[in-house]
Amino acid sequence: YHQMSFLANEGAWVLGELSGGGDDKALCWMNSCWKNQESWGNGATANMSFTDVVGLMGKAAESECGYKADEFKNAIESGAVNEDTRVSWKFGCARGVAGTPTFFLNGVELGPDAGGYTASQWVALLKQYL
Repeated sequence: YHQMSFLANEGAWVLGELSGGGDDKALCWMNSCWKNQESWGNGATANMSFTDVVGLMGKAAESECGYKADEFKNAIESGAVNEDTRVSWKFGCARGVAGTPTFFLNGVELGPDAGGYTASQWVALLKQYL
C-alpha cells in the first residue's frame, strides 16, 4: 500500500478542476505519478510532512503538467476536491482494487491483461457493447 496514493488521487482531481476536465492533463498526471512513484513512496516520504509531499507533487504538476505549484498546493489544502477523491477511493476499495492499473467496464473488472491493450483492442472490446 502506498500511503501517498490518496494524495496522488486527489492530485488527479485537482488537475481535472484546474484544466476544466481536460483528459490530456489527467494523462499527464498519471504519467507523472508513475515517473515519481519511488520518490513519493513510503520509504522516501516516511520522514516528510503532508505539506512537504504536497510540495513535491506540486512541483511535478508544474514541471511536468504546466500548472503552478502554488495553485496545486492551494487546491489540495482548500479541500475542494477531497469529497470527490474520497468517493472515488471508496468506490475502488469496495470493488477490491488493490493495485494499478485496474480497469472496469460497466462495473466488471477486466483483469490484469487490460493494462496492455492496444487502442485497436480497446475499440474492439467496446464495440461489443455499443
